[in-house]
Amino acid sequence: MRGFYKAILLSAALFGIFSSPAHADAPSSGTKAYEKGDLRKAVEKWSQSQKPEAAYRIATLAEVGKIQGCDVIYCTASWYFKAATGGHIPSITHLAILNFNNGYKDVGVSQLQLAARWNDSLARDLLGQMDQVVPEPDLYNQALQQERARQFAVEIARQQRQAQIAQMLGYFIGCGLGGGCAMPSGNMVATQPASPAAPLVGPMSGTRHSSPNVIHAPPPPQMCPDGTYVIGTCKMAPNGRFVGGQPQMAPDGSFVGGTPRMTPNGRFVGGNGPITMCPDGSFVAGSCRLAPNGQYVGQ
Repeated sequence: MRGFYKAILLSAALFGIFSSPAHADAPSSGTKAYEKGDLRKAVEKWSQSQKPEAAYRIATLAEVGKIQGCDVIYCTASWYFKAATGGHIPSITHLAILNFNNGYKDVGVSQLQLAARWNDSLARDLLGQMDQVVPEPDLYNQALQQERARQFAVEIARQQRQAQIAQMLGYFIGCGLGGGCAMPSGNMVATQPASPAAPLVGPMSGTRHSSPNVIHAPPPPQMCPDGTYVIGTCKMAPNGRFVGGQPQMAPDGSFVGGTPRMTPNGRFVGGNGPITMCPDGSFVAGSCRLAPNGQYVGQ
């Protein structure tokens, strides 16, 4: 067991060398201060950052006792925990090593297995040295598949926008230069060119068109008590979340406003109207409306 302690400490030390703040990926004000030897300023800058890598860098300094007035174990664990919950996978492994070396062996092994599921190489190596089960990187593979699906959805949305723009341009060119156009059933279709003596008809001809007296704008997204946005009235579902309209439970256990309908990405939406893919790859019922929080809601 003593040899295993040394293996963990040695692995952590080697990993710390290649992952120390001085070897950060992108230079920042905190990294520049560290490289100049100003640790106080480096910690100050990193502590102001929202990036989990910044918390990880502070943890590596705390672990070797370079942060004054702070308990080594408490500070190190706190900053590794903050980085880990922010999505920094190596911090999970370092937190596991810290727990293991301070008597919390079961916790440490569990955290190593979690990091291994995210395909962290150090965690997988340490579990192998301990003769522990090394789990498959299922969480990593799942995240990879989701990212590929997101990129695919973004590409589909881009192609749809290009097709819509091309269709619109073709319509206006047909109206202005072709001599006539029509829009039956809401579809943009250029008609046969009119005779040279006939006036041009359409948006580019200068013809005056009647306009409605009042344009009714669709209702804006409403912010619910939990900070989410919906179209319509906020109503709390049994799971504590808010939806627009009467909550209905979908087959996957989620709740939507109205009748649940499955979207192409396997999730459920309620509401009325066709299921539409928004620019960010999400799906809504009806038209995509951008809420103040940057997410899309249907109408």
